[in-house]
Amino acid sequence: MENLAYTNSDYKLSDDTYYKGIYFYIGDNAKERASKNGGDIISVDISKAKLFTVDGNKDANKLKRLASHSGFDITEENGIGESIYLDEYEYDGIKKRFEVILFHPEKFNIKTINETFFKKKKKLILSQLQLDKIKEYKNKKK
Repeated sequence: MENLAYTNSDYKLSDDTYYKGIYFYIGDNAKERASKNGGDIISVDISKAKLFTVDGNKDANKLKRLASHSGFDITEENGIGESIYLDEYEYDGIKKRFEVILFHPEKFNIKTINETFFKKKKKLILSQLQLDKIKEYKNKKK
């Protein structure tokens, strides 16, 4: 697995994407792809990240089944249930072909920017709706 993942200060917010978290590029030309989106380049060491690999529909459906069988609501088809399921089971994120989605990137060694960047931005990672869903899931488990 690649040790570094790249994004920039204009990274894709979770509300714009299926799985919830911050999206990073990995693989060949990852740094160049991140730089095309504007903003400062940010690299994160993901060598110790516990990632669930989604390589196509088969893996995506497997993740849906795992989340559903564990009591997480996946009916809205928005990735919230799957993301919360993985986060609850101590996964750090999801690996998809040339992207890594990290749920809590501030846990990792940020190489090119100080930690205040993610401390300021991490409240934007989950919308209020998503935070309400998390509370709802946790209350169901009690």
